[in-house]
Amino acid sequence: FSPVTGLVQLNRVFQADLQVRLQQWGAEQCVGDVFVKLCSNLSIYTNYLNNYSTALRTIDKCREAKPAFRAFLKRMDRTLSSHMLSLQELLLCPAWRIQEYVTLLQALCVNTQPHHPDHAHLSSALNTMQELRLFIQKLKRNLEADRLLEETQQMVLGCPVRST
Repeated sequence: FSPVTGLVQLNRVFQADLQVRLQQWGAEQCVGDVFVKLCSNLSIYTNYLNNYSTALRTIDKCREAKPAFRAFLKRMDRTLSSHMLSLQELLLCPAWRIQEYVTLLQALCVNTQPHHPDHAHLSSALNTMQELRLFIQKLKRNLEADRLLEETQQMVLGCPVRST
């Protein structure tokens, strides 16, 4: 779970940078460079997402071994305070945010004139975010394939659980 702190810090800086721009907003104001700056640190997202399957296994092990953790999960699972999401789903929120950034950048690119000083940075940030979105989609497919394989293994009598 250690990459979470890096994600939080990255997004705090991103939010602060955007707030500064919005306070000085005008027709020629730019935000694309703020997104480019965010994109230069997307390896934090990659590290976080690469750690997701390990986090899921850790949750499963702790659920099995620690009654207090199991009780916590049961108490917090899909409640109003967790926005009706499970812990596993909450851990995917950063991946969902990337899709939101792609959608926002697409709208900004469509509505920003090609000659506007921000257009190049917006387009660059959009391309980078789309690449990360593709990585996330591939990761999700791999996780789903692993889940299906584990389910199939469990159905076969005496088949050991696959360890990764």
